[in-house]
Amino acid sequence: MTGWLQAETFNIRVTTPGALAKTPKEYATAFEDFANEQGRLHGQEVSTKVLTSQAPVADMDAAIILAIDAPFI
Repeated sequence: MTGWLQAETFNIRVTTPGALAKTPKEYATAFEDFANEQGRLHGQEVSTKVLTSQAPVADMDAAIILAIDAPFI
């Protein structure tokens, strides 16, 4: 649907520090690479935002609102 509407896809990931990478920057880079590859496969523009939290499940709603309000860099 995003391709049909020519919309951009925003990917948000909330994770604990060090959960899947040695540093938050390393994780953000890997997630951005993954999202960009998926975007290329589907012909879509994508942006990513990684937020770290000690309790991702408990903080999910607040993190999504933060990601929406914060500019994508």
